[in-house]
Amino acid sequence: MKLLVVLSRFPYPLDKGDKLRAFYQIRDLAKRHQISLVCLSDSEISVSDLMTIKNMVEDVHIFRIGRLAQFFKAFLSLFSSQPIQVRMFYSRRIQRKFNAVINSFKPDHIYCQLIRTTEYVKNEHNIRKTIDYMDALSTGMMRMSADSGFFMKRIYKIESKRLARYENLIFDYYDHHTIISQQDKNLIYHPERKKIHVIPNGVNIDELVPVDIEVKYDIVFHGNMNYPPNVASALYIGNKIKPLLNDQIRILLSGTSPHPSVIALNSEQIIVSGWVDDIRKSYNSAKIFVAPILINTGLQNKILEAMCLGVPCITTTMANNAIGAIPDEQIIIADNPESFAKKIEMLLIDEVMRERLSINARQFVLDKYNWHEINDKLSALFMSK
Repeated sequence: MKLLVVLSRFPYPLDKGDKLRAFYQIRDLAKRHQISLVCLSDSEISVSDLMTIKNMVEDVHIFRIGRLAQFFKAFLSLFSSQPIQVRMFYSRRIQRKFNAVINSFKPDHIYCQLIRTTEYVKNEHNIRKTIDYMDALSTGMMRMSADSGFFMKRIYKIESKRLARYENLIFDYYDHHTIISQQDKNLIYHPERKKIHVIPNGVNIDELVPVDIEVKYDIVFHGNMNYPPNVASALYIGNKIKPLLNDQIRILLSGTSPHPSVIALNSEQIIVSGWVDDIRKSYNSAKIFVAPILINTGLQNKILEAMCLGVPCITTTMANNAIGAIPDEQIIIADNPESFAKKIEMLLIDEVMRERLSINARQFVLDKYNWHEINDKLSALFMSK
């Protein structure tokens, strides 16, 4: 079929979760469907990044929406009932360009990632449409408010309520609905939420193969280090878990664009690496992957990647609810600093348990989180009535 894919960001490089999800979905779907890709962007796209995507699809349309314009729209949204997440990404100027693409391409189906993009095509009533909520953003925003200052706490709470209303409202404009986990599905408060299809993230099992590299660290955490939930996790490791551990334990905080508060953790025992060209080297350079996910929703790619690379993982109940691994067999669970510290020290001592977790975790991901099989289900959904 002719499939129009609408994204709020250009899907390359793979430095954010929504970009990773979009990239691997597009890569597989383009083998079966004729894809026209429409992306919003607040910056210039490099030629090499553009060609990476152009080589997969029929055509690419990038509509610039400047950061200053987004900031202004975010400010104006404080005086409206629409979520900031939606208002920031909508432009009447871009709407006209969207309409021209639709009239020219004449898609059989439209696939929108995140509610940020839904306003552009919600009134195309003669074309079947799918919305990928991806996460329950309203709940994620409410959780982020818990550790915020007075002003931001108010903003997050207001935005959470608006998002909950919008997630409910936009449901009826779309024929199909997808989300990343059952846990997130249960947080969409529409009376027909049972119709939402759980389409998880996957791993690129052909490329995500463990590398033989020197193990220099005891603990690693990897992610976009400017994304608030990842910043919170890094600070939790450095400020709450590390003081409870042996002074000699070495920690790697790996990932793009580290926030100043993360950079401040850099020391002899905590190494903040920034961007890495091959994420496998970060994961496989440590004995344990630790992910104290406390405020986020969705399915954590970083945990799936670590498990696929055979790195034993310790994470929270909340994070594992989305993944579905068996505690103490495929993953280790901890929900407070003392529990994390105790289980880290236990694993560092017990090589046999680390090896068992490594084997079981990798097999679990290979069996359940293969992108090719997941995208088969997504393609079948587009084709259904």
